[in-house]
Amino acid sequence: MFIMNKIFLLIITICFCSFSYAQDIETKTFRPNNPYDKYWQFNFTTGANIDLIHSGSDPNSKLLSTRPTVAPMLGFRVTHLFSKKIGWNASLQMNFYKEKKSEYFGSGIIGDVIEEFFNKTFWPVSILHPSFDVGIVYRIEQNRWNIYPTIGFGYMNYLLDTESTKSNTNVDGIQNSIIYKQYPSSLLFLNFGISANYYITERSFFVLNANFQQPLQKSHAELINITNKMETNKMSYQTTTAGRNLNIGIGFGFRFGEKAKR
Repeated sequence: MFIMNKIFLLIITICFCSFSYAQDIETKTFRPNNPYDKYWQFNFTTGANIDLIHSGSDPNSKLLSTRPTVAPMLGFRVTHLFSKKIGWNASLQMNFYKEKKSEYFGSGIIGDVIEEFFNKTFWPVSILHPSFDVGIVYRIEQNRWNIYPTIGFGYMNYLLDTESTKSNTNVDGIQNSIIYKQYPSSLLFLNFGISANYYITERSFFVLNANFQQPLQKSHAELINITNKMETNKMSYQTTTAGRNLNIGIGFGFRFGEKAKR
């Protein structure tokens, strides 16, 4: 995670340095774009993925695994502006954070060793939590500045689906089992966002993105106690705020494709 943070800070530094350099470009070298031309855009951003989960006072909220409140992210977006006022876009975002398992999850010593081996061997894949969304874009364009409010739907990977069972038999021959289940993996979400593009050349720009993701599905976790194959106790927790995120990123992009003929 330390290396990922170093990469994250390096990319931000490059973006800021590039922006400072762009300010030195004389205005006369820039020929303004015609607003509402038809073309494609591609941009990448780096920034922060902020977890906005809310558990309230429910004591069973500890059944669900947790993640860091703020995590680094990389985003890629393609936008097609096909009409005077609207367009569409598709985004892929990669969030990097390590999940902290619930205290009720028991994988055992062997399970812990296997998980640790996987995390170290396949880093950073083991901490990758992607999301993908598509949406409609509204166009507000003027000279160097372009503003694009967006709304859309997508899928995200928030936490891993997990299940564990611990069993034992006491001296009286009574078998006790504890079953733990967690299902917050793939979530459908509604996405609201806005992008601001500042052109430094006719076909390249700096971009500032911000978007809010609200899950449309519930995440669920439960703990079941079973004695001699009969359920004796059950704890459960569900929430629609697991996966509620605010994403803020800065980056660079370019436009391509033919302009509309006038």
